[in-house]
Amino acid sequence: MIVSENITLQLDTPLSNTQIENALLTKGVKPLRWAIIGGKDKTFIISVSYDKKC
Repeated sequence: MIVSENITLQLDTPLSNTQIENALLTKGVKPLRWAIIGGKDKTFIISVSYDKKC
């Protein structure tokens, strides 16, 4: 089942696609798509869709 969630990540700037995707993978999320929807200092909120295995 494909789900969408907002996930908070602590990341150093400048950001890169690889850095964000690796951070999501460490949380067990293999993204189909993602977007930064908010952030302050080194905390970023990422909207991510992924296939959640039951």
